[in-house]
Amino acid sequence: MGKTVTRKIQKVGNGSYSFVIPKSWIKRNGVKPQDIITVEEMDYALVIRPAMSRPAMSNLSIDIFTDNANLDLTIREVLSAYLDGCTLVNIQSKEQLVPDFIQKLRQSVIELTIGLEVVDESRTGITLQEIVSKPVMNFNGIANRMYRITLDMLKVSIRAVLERSEEDAESVIRTDVDVDKFYLYGIRTLNMTINDRVLMKEIGVERPEEALIMKSILKSIERIADHAVSISRLVVNKFPINEFFSEKMGMKSVKAFDKAFESLITLDEIKANNLILENRNTVKEMVSTYTMLTEHLVRIVEYSSDICENVIDLKISRKIRRELLSAD
Repeated sequence: MGKTVTRKIQKVGNGSYSFVIPKSWIKRNGVKPQDIITVEEMDYALVIRPAMSRPAMSNLSIDIFTDNANLDLTIREVLSAYLDGCTLVNIQSKEQLVPDFIQKLRQSVIELTIGLEVVDESRTGITLQEIVSKPVMNFNGIANRMYRITLDMLKVSIRAVLERSEEDAESVIRTDVDVDKFYLYGIRTLNMTINDRVLMKEIGVERPEEALIMKSILKSIERIADHAVSISRLVVNKFPINEFFSEKMGMKSVKAFDKAFESLITLDEIKANNLILENRNTVKEMVSTYTMLTEHLVRIVEYSSDICENVIDLKISRKIRRELLSAD
């Protein structure tokens, strides 16, 4: 985040006001006398940028130094750079990287990111570059894709438990990477809106504060998918299932998630609040027959309630924005 400075407003003529723009900003953006700037009103803030400037994140790059002993750390650093909006990642090593290191790194990048591809590779380094420079999905599109995959994972995991189907359980475990991919893409996209107000509108973010709420929603969906995987692992590992477990109990968690997402799409705070109250009773019922399986079902219901709370937060945020605009 840039430094904060204070300026005094000066009156110019009969109806205009002015203030001095920081010299450091002028130098950093290459602005000269007589250049045109754009001034965008954002509630109580003004966003000032050179009229011909390129997006702040369009050429962001990073060098990551690694060796054969730090594969996991390197993968995490690449993903962190991806989330932060980097378009070019140079991975360098003083020693030759073993083929297994390169293969696993490539596989992880391909599986977990959208638009980031290997454009150069040698035994001492790999260069990753963003091929798709502009997000092609808005928040609702990303959340909807995650929801559909996760909902199917939940249903299949419940079926796997009831039928003791290891095949179904394995399919759920394999599918989890798709949810992770869209989750990381969604977080990256929301992070990029901080530096691009035009993109913020395209993504469907009305106020900067909404990005935090939307990140929380995506995280809840991602965690629900993780619990579907955990349920499936119980089947794969032949964990004994409590005799009190039934399809009805399993489907209650599925319906809680389904209804939570419906309240998100409609931004219906009344429906969201009612579901939170309903979920409390569902949790009480489930914990009365506590097992490792019901623990995962309880977490799914609780994360669904978290989504509902975020829906209420989002609705209030937009109500505040409308009142601010109407006050002007």
